[in-house]
Amino acid sequence: MLTREPPRVPKPASKNPWYVLATIHGEQTEEGWNEEIAAKNRRIWNGWSCEHLPRPKRAELAKLAKLDEAGLEAWSETERAEVEKVFATGRGMGLTLPDPAAEVDFKDTRFETPLNMSRFVFSRAAVFTSAIFDGYAWFDSATFGGEAWFGSASFGGDAWFGSARFSRYAWFDRARFSGDARFSGATVSGDAVFNGATFGEDAWFDGAAFTGYAWFDTATFSGDAWFDSTTFGGDAWFGNATFERFANFTGATFEKIASFSDCQFGRTTSFREARFQGAYPRFTGAILHQNTIFTAKDRFWPAMSSVEPEASRDSLAVIRHAIAKQGLPEEEHYFFRREMRFRAKIGTVFERLPYILYQELSDFGNSIIRPSVGLLALWVIFGLAYWLGYYGGSKLETLLPSFGLSFANIFGFLGFHSRFMPNAFDNTPAWLVAASGFQSVFGFVLLFFLGLGLRARFRLQ
Repeated sequence: MLTREPPRVPKPASKNPWYVLATIHGEQTEEGWNEEIAAKNRRIWNGWSCEHLPRPKRAELAKLAKLDEAGLEAWSETERAEVEKVFATGRGMGLTLPDPAAEVDFKDTRFETPLNMSRFVFSRAAVFTSAIFDGYAWFDSATFGGEAWFGSASFGGDAWFGSARFSRYAWFDRARFSGDARFSGATVSGDAVFNGATFGEDAWFDGAAFTGYAWFDTATFSGDAWFDSTTFGGDAWFGNATFERFANFTGATFEKIASFSDCQFGRTTSFREARFQGAYPRFTGAILHQNTIFTAKDRFWPAMSSVEPEASRDSLAVIRHAIAKQGLPEEEHYFFRREMRFRAKIGTVFERLPYILYQELSDFGNSIIRPSVGLLALWVIFGLAYWLGYYGGSKLETLLPSFGLSFANIFGFLGFHSRFMPNAFDNTPAWLVAASGFQSVFGFVLLFFLGLGLRARFRLQ
């Protein structure tokens, strides 16, 4: 018989020695942020967190946190006496001063008052798993030297991690953000995990930098999602994520795979000037909003030779379909051409041949020059052939009829054949009949491609 694990009961922050240490000079209130208290608390915390580290390491962390190195020095005798007094007779009475070499443990802790850990330095792992923040939680410009665990944490107010630095993994899987979640300018050197996270208000990741994988699978963005100018150095996974409002990826950079498979985009989504360097974004099963914006310029898309043809073809088909709904023929044709180039790489030689010819002769219906040059070459080559083989190349006066017949074959609908082929058709040499037929068919194809190019150029509907 299976036994259920008893529900976790959150512990009050006042009974947590790390919280007492972090608020040694007082707690913040809902009325506002007291900078004087914050600065004093930060000095005590950072001095404790870094006192066991060698000076070069403290200097490195101070640079990352943009703090004076003196702020990370070990406590003075006065500071140590103040802290020990609190733990002996004050709020920390009955608790043991934590070991700075151990991980910071806030697991299952409830913070009933606002928490301000701005520019705090965590030299070891920081565990906030299943923590509950009733008020705002400010970690902006905090430095996490070890792993940061916020899985299943619940943020009742705004959560600020702007410009925070995560030296290793950052775990926010199944975290719940009821207010705004701000990670603007944050840097994550390891993997960032937001699988199953829910963002009740706006989520700000603008200017953030993810060196490792960024996982947002099954995440829910109920407010606007801002990923503009964000850099994804590793794979970015948004599988089954839901964007209920505006999703902004303008100017983002995806250096490897960007997967939006089975995502649902409820409103306008912008990928304007987003750079996909490693692969085309994957939209398998995704529902794109009709106002999804992509930039149709080569520099924002990966090189043809560096990506997998079939996956790229499928991605481009989805993008093209989304662009078509907006009535943007030029942008639609741009992605159509790229899709066709990948189709020309897939299958047997005979399956690829039509796409290859379509590309070489007309750039998939986009070029005016290619079919025009083809028509000119067809006219000249066959004109010379008729002159040398039928009209008698020794007579200069037969040059015009030869080229006239070549022109008539290409533009057969103009009815010029009777002028340049005076003999009865049944007396015409077989090779000339065959050559004229081939030229007429091939000329029609080139004329058709020329028409497509003109239509694309002038965007005729």
